[in-house]
Amino acid sequence: MKKLLALPTDMICKTMPFLEKYIKNALETGIGETSWETLLGKALLGNTLFWLAFDDGKIVGAASTEILDFDGYRCVHLITSGIDKGFLFEDYHHVIEDHAKSVGARNVQFWGRKGWSRAIGRVTGQSGEKYEEVYRVFSMEIDYEKQPTEPDDAIHDEQLRDSAS
Repeated sequence: MKKLLALPTDMICKTMPFLEKYIKNALETGIGETSWETLLGKALLGNTLFWLAFDDGKIVGAASTEILDFDGYRCVHLITSGIDKGFLFEDYHHVIEDHAKSVGARNVQFWGRKGWSRAIGRVTGQSGEKYEEVYRVFSMEIDYEKQPTEPDDAIHDEQLRDSAS
């Protein structure tokens, strides 16, 4: 029997090997939006939920969620999900949906790598809902070590002198 259970905060330390295997490893595939220590701290304070996925009493995966309140709506943000090979997270998704309903969330949201666009197509909500790709998030890191060949001010000063003549 498959179950996804929210982990009480007093069980976090006792289940650490599983949390590191599934949640920490999944978190490390990101680009550093949050650290493991920060996520763990939020969970210990009750601001993030850790979930354990069971199949016939054996832990086969885990996930983490948080509630995000925007000006116009509330959502459950699925931060990470990790599961053993041979199991599918969509088999456990309905529990996240029920959680979203219980906290008055409008939706469940997540962001991830391009490959998730294909994988999430297998997930269908309890009433036939599907995830829609609304937008993608892109990021460009500024290299502060590399200096431009000519400072912008020098270019502007030269252009101003030429236009004043």
